[in-house]
Amino acid sequence: MEILSAYQAEQRERRARNGHKSAGIVYVFGTRNDTVMEARNVRRFFRTVVEDAEIPGEWTTRELRHTFVSLMSDQGASDDLIADLVGHAKTSTTRTVYRHQLRPVITTGAELLDKAFGSDFLKAD
Repeated sequence: MEILSAYQAEQRERRARNGHKSAGIVYVFGTRNDTVMEARNVRRFFRTVVEDAEIPGEWTTRELRHTFVSLMSDQGASDDLIADLVGHAKTSTTRTVYRHQLRPVITTGAELLDKAFGSDFLKAD
C-alpha cells in the first residue's frame, strides 16, 4: 500500500506539473487526466513493465488475475473473499472461471473422501 500510495501521489504531482486536468476520479493506473485507461493501453503498459523487469516469455494481464486467485486459494481464502477481491458479483463466476485454481475445494474433497473410506482403504492395495 505504501508503494501504491507513493506512486499515486507522484502521479498527481506530475499531472499538476504538466497541466493535465483531473476528472476528479482517483485511479492509481489511470490516464494523465485521471480517467480509466483503455484496455489496449493497459496491455501496452503491462508489456513494458514485463520487459523492463526482464521477465522471460509472453505475459498478459489476465495471467495476473489467475496467479492472484491461485495464491489466495493456496492460502485458504474462501470463494466469497476471492470473488469480492477479483470483482465478481457471484462466487459461481469465480468457481466457473477459476475452478482449476481453487485449491481448498480440492483439498476439502480429498479430506472428505479420506474420512468416508478411512485410512485403511488406501492401505488395501
